[in-house]
Amino acid sequence: MFSLRVDDESELILVTTADADALFAVVRQSRGYLKRWLGWVENLTVDGYRDFLRQGVVRFGEGLGFYAAIRRDQQWVGAIELRIDSANLSASLGYWLAEASQGQGLMTRAARTVTRLAFTEYGLNRLEIRVADENRPSMAVAERLGFRLEGVLHQGEWVNDRFHNVLCYGLLAAEWRDIEAGR
Repeated sequence: MFSLRVDDESELILVTTADADALFAVVRQSRGYLKRWLGWVENLTVDGYRDFLRQGVVRFGEGLGFYAAIRRDQQWVGAIELRIDSANLSASLGYWLAEASQGQGLMTRAARTVTRLAFTEYGLNRLEIRVADENRPSMAVAERLGFRLEGVLHQGEWVNDRFHNVLCYGLLAAEWRDIEAGR
C-alpha cells in the first residue's frame, strides 16, 4: 500500500477494509454537513463502506487510481479519491473533509499532492473535479489549484430529494506544469 506526506501533520493513506469502521465513524460524525452535497452519505452503512473500500484496493492494484484517507495528527479527517480513465489518460478527483477540519487549507494541500502525483507518477494528461454548484468550499479548492470551470451539468445530480447543478472543473498537465513553474 502507500502513504503520501501532505504536510508536517498530515498524510494520505491507502485505506483497506480494516479501516472501514474508523473512517465510517468520521463520515457519521459529519453526516449532517456532508450530506448537503454528497448523496452517498445519507444511506451509507459500514458494510457498504467496507465494500467500497475493497473496490478501491482493487482499483489501486490495477493502476486505476486509489481511495486514500486523510490523516492529520494521527486522526482520520477525510478522504480523497483518484479514479483513472487509462484509455484517455485522464482522471476524476473527488474528496470530502470532516466539518471540524474545514477552513484550514488541508484539502487544498491534499488535492495538490494528488494532482502532482496524477501528472507526474501516473502520467495523466487531464484531471477533472465535479462539485455541486452550492458547494463553495469544494469550488474554492479546485480554483486555488488552478482548475478552470469548463461547464455546468444542469440538474446533473440528485441529492436530498432534489436535483443540483454540477460544476465541472478541468486541468491539463501542461497547465499544471506552468503553475508549478510559476508561469
